[in-house]
Amino acid sequence: MVEVSRVAQSSCLRSLVIFVLAILCSGLPALAATGGPDEFGYVYRDSAEPDGPTFDLQDIALLGGTEVELGDDQMSPVTPIGFDFRYYGIDYSGVFISSNGFLTLLDFQSVGCCSGKPMPQTGTPDAVIAGWWGDLDPGEWKNGIPDTTGGIHVLTSGTTPDRVFTVQFKNIEHFDGGPPATFQIK
Repeated sequence: MVEVSRVAQSSCLRSLVIFVLAILCSGLPALAATGGPDEFGYVYRDSAEPDGPTFDLQDIALLGGTEVELGDDQMSPVTPIGFDFRYYGIDYSGVFISSNGFLTLLDFQSVGCCSGKPMPQTGTPDAVIAGWWGDLDPGEWKNGIPDTTGGIHVLTSGTTPDRVFTVQFKNIEHFDGGPPATFQIK
């Protein structure tokens, strides 16, 4: 799991915390376990590091999460998160979910096929929160029947001011094969 948070510049602590819980990471290049802050004060920490965030994946499909039906290389309509949050100086209240394992906060962005890009970058997609940016296919069929063991779900939980929005990708196949991906972005 990787936590991305904003370092508070005053005694009023307002932070955005994004948890990326990657369950299966075979074949991915190693990344730095901690980093930042950037010019906006964001830092990231891996759960494997001392003082890293606690790994806490709960299957939101079993907790009443709403399914987001996407096929290969698709972007969802805006999905309300249930509250406003500030990300890089702009307030947002909804996300667009790419079938390729990331969220964007802006409309009219590309679906990001077929692998992650260095960030920041020129071009689209912009305003990205990437969990597993790869050529994923949530509409994948197995042996001529739809795969019903996973999917993409969203859930807003908690009470104000401690609400949490979670997007879960569970058992999502890679377009070109390989083990399925399961992760959450909180």
